[in-house]
Amino acid sequence: MQRRPLTATAAPYSVMDESRRSAATCNLETALAQPKQPSGQCLLRLNHDLKNIIDNPVPGIFVEPEKGNVTYVHAVIVGPDNTPCQGGLFHFVLKFLLDNPACPPQVRFMTTDGERVRFNPNLYSSGLVSLSIPGTFHGPSWNPEMTLKTVVVSIQLLLIEQPLANEPALGREFQTWLKKTTGHNAKQRFQTLTVAICDALEACLSETRRTRRSCSRL
Repeated sequence: MQRRPLTATAAPYSVMDESRRSAATCNLETALAQPKQPSGQCLLRLNHDLKNIIDNPVPGIFVEPEKGNVTYVHAVIVGPDNTPCQGGLFHFVLKFLLDNPACPPQVRFMTTDGERVRFNPNLYSSGLVSLSIPGTFHGPSWNPEMTLKTVVVSIQLLLIEQPLANEPALGREFQTWLKKTTGHNAKQRFQTLTVAICDALEACLSETRRTRRSCSRL
């Protein structure tokens, strides 16, 4: 049976999906008071961040804003060499709140094969990205000096050679971790091949075919 294209099964992004976000500078009252339109400062900062990462690209990271809405940014991170996710195309959506940079962006992981695959202790099948910057994990929180590049590089750093090392509980029990990591890495390599490579490429090819059919009608 043919696998479903990745983009067709990814869960829709919702600002409420990141309800665990708890950065000190952006509490519930701040979120509820969001303006309906992005502020001039927000747009200026986002355009600056996008220009910076396009003019000074990070190897293995590609970003593009949603057409007509710069507050939604798509990021594709290529799995680094010598890791179980090597060569995979991992899609993230970043939602910048309308008073950016006062509040952190919300981040959703899209490469989940319809919420069936969890590649990493920090990348949940639900789409949650467990990371301190957006406030979904403990550690250094967002500050207004951080940029789009800060966020995507932090996500890239989660894709390491031994992903289970990101799991605090296993980190405290080395022998248990050592026994589990081999099987976990083999499973992740298989999931990377099927979901983050084959499905991702099939989705791209399908989009190319649709574009060609549309052009042929002109």
